[in-house]
Amino acid sequence: MNRAAQGILTVTLIAAVAANGTVARAQPRAPSTNLGWQTDEDGDGLTREVEAAAGTCSSRTASAPGVDCAALADPRDTDGDGISDRMELVGTPSLPLPSWGADPRHKDLFVEVDFMRRTLAENNAGTRRFMSAAVARKFAEFYGDHATTDPVVRARHAASLQNPDGKPGISVHLDIGRAPETAADATIFGDWGGYTAVDAVKEGDTYRGVRASQAWPIHMRAERRGIFRYHLAYSGGGGQTAPGFTASYNFDSSFVAPHETGHSLGLGHAGVYGLEPDVNCKPNYPSMMNYAFGSGSTGFADGRITEGPTLNNLSVQEHGVAANASDAFFDRLTTVFGYYVDRVRGHVDWNRDGEFAPAGEYVSAYVNLSLGGGGCEYTRWNKTRVADLRSAQSPALVRHSGRLYAFVVSNGQVRYSTSASAWACPEPEPQGCRGATWSSSQGAGAPGRMVTVDAAEVGSATRPVLLVVAGDDQRNLWQRRSVTVAGQEQWTPWTRLSGQALPGSGPTIVRDSTRTLVFAVAPDNRYVTWNAGSAGVTGLPAPIFSSAGGALSRPAGSMFRPGAVIATLNGQAGLYALFAGADDKLDLWYRNLGTRRWEKTDLMESRPGPVAGAPAMAWVPPGRISEQGRLYIVYARGSDRVARMMMSHVRVTGGVKRQRVGLDVHFDNKWRTASGVDLFYEKPFSINVAAAITYASSGEVWLHPKADGINNNAYRNYDDWSVLRVGVCKDVVNPGGLVSNPIRC
Repeated sequence: MNRAAQGILTVTLIAAVAANGTVARAQPRAPSTNLGWQTDEDGDGLTREVEAAAGTCSSRTASAPGVDCAALADPRDTDGDGISDRMELVGTPSLPLPSWGADPRHKDLFVEVDFMRRTLAENNAGTRRFMSAAVARKFAEFYGDHATTDPVVRARHAASLQNPDGKPGISVHLDIGRAPETAADATIFGDWGGYTAVDAVKEGDTYRGVRASQAWPIHMRAERRGIFRYHLAYSGGGGQTAPGFTASYNFDSSFVAPHETGHSLGLGHAGVYGLEPDVNCKPNYPSMMNYAFGSGSTGFADGRITEGPTLNNLSVQEHGVAANASDAFFDRLTTVFGYYVDRVRGHVDWNRDGEFAPAGEYVSAYVNLSLGGGGCEYTRWNKTRVADLRSAQSPALVRHSGRLYAFVVSNGQVRYSTSASAWACPEPEPQGCRGATWSSSQGAGAPGRMVTVDAAEVGSATRPVLLVVAGDDQRNLWQRRSVTVAGQEQWTPWTRLSGQALPGSGPTIVRDSTRTLVFAVAPDNRYVTWNAGSAGVTGLPAPIFSSAGGALSRPAGSMFRPGAVIATLNGQAGLYALFAGADDKLDLWYRNLGTRRWEKTDLMESRPGPVAGAPAMAWVPPGRISEQGRLYIVYARGSDRVARMMMSHVRVTGGVKRQRVGLDVHFDNKWRTASGVDLFYEKPFSINVAAAITYASSGEVWLHPKADGINNNAYRNYDDWSVLRVGVCKDVVNPGGLVSNPIRC
């Protein structure tokens, strides 16, 4: 028998013996010049002849098909997945990797998926839950590159991933504590001895799940280090993972589990994690890491320029911008994003005003606003905590005498913080706006226990007056005014308004072209308004009448309070307001200046509701954002207080253009809950609509200065496979620095 044949036989025998568990784990040996063909040059425990037969590298000077051995980071790991050739070819009795599907010439991803108990009840019951077979199979499909069958595309992906066998994809092997159901499952998942359920831990008066980073040193066996990654998963919810050795996620979802694993391997929502602002829902990044494509049919992106041009929300062309894009790119724009496009000439109506801007002109738009998914998250950039303010109600934003004020009700009292900053925020940052700050909060006093507040600047340009109106828990509305002289506020005492309003139902202040109105809900549930000016709120409340002559009112028991703004929609300029109908869902009404009655419009594409508190409204006049101008609405959904956003746009159907108010989407993502929100738009300080949000989870008040998603940042497509090529090795080879002589990536 020649040496090559003997080597092949040796590989076969070693693998077979290791699989049935009858020999001890082979130990790496130092190279020897006396053993000739038995030499182990790279110290991985395999002889030169065994590696030659297996097609792996025995040293940097060796040769193997499909790989440049001299270019390897570590010749002990031919395929670059962080696992040694010996372990993938032979394994050990307790870790028979070959029988679980390991291949030294194709990248493998081994993961132990433990269950996270998150409550005392689960601890006491000994609850054990497992990733389903269906989710495990879908997980493997994503990383196996089964999202496409195009041989040209798959070849491109294989080139990026650099598997020595020339095939695309990463082979996934999940120890989920569940036995395979079919023969094909045997290399995808199994009950391989690692799975455990990890008890919740007490934190204060409640219990929470243990963090994966804390659990793995205790619950993953030492012999698995350098081979398996550690995931601590749970039933229901989402996930939050950064690049590293561990991950946590909802293992009931066939999208969330592989998506969060992608984060652990170095991918963000926008491509390479940390390379640029992590912009979600980019239309030119077709990846399952992108929320816009989380339906389960999109795999990993490959960076092709035909998937869309480089885009920048602050300044983007519409005329011919996508002239070289693929049909798939236009398909995504119309179905996922709802854009009006001209495929032949490559035009895209990014700002949704029903027109294509002429050649050479640029518009500003929330280009990556997807109509579905978990939220596009670009409204959160540059968010900043407003001093130490806390509340369980809607905040109020107003600029007065050059300073931005944020008012809240906290523990029954009115408090506020101020900022002299413009909040233009030229560069997108995860948090903060360079040079912009808030003052420490201070009290504004109150004669009773307050529950709501709003504020506006009234008076003249030469003598502006800051008007603050607050409602207490005894149906009273109170007002206080301030003028600023030499930088100092001069406050009037609190005085009570004539008439009453239901607690929590007001006020909402809106400045008309000729006057200021204060909206609230009277004790009989009718919508009412007071007049206001530089002297404050005067007179008795007046009911609001429809064009049919009836007084408008909200349903009994509703938690809604009105929102209003001055805008121009469908060519009609004037006062618009959101009122709750008989079913507690919102309708958009317009005040007819001729009849002084209110008319319900048919502009709303959908009627959200019930809504908790007051919807926030802001109007941006015609210009770069839209030739029609744009109405923004942000509200907290009544059922779960998730913050959502709507906006006006022009819908083009069969060549017919009609302005509508819709595009109802998550303001941030589906986990951002709010007790209340206010919107604020002001020129010349900023081109952006800002939002102040009281986070329901913490009571903290945060300013989102880019609440319209218009940021100055260029974004493009990326090749996920080139990131995964490195990420599959990084972090798994030496978790916690506990592996001796780890593989080099």
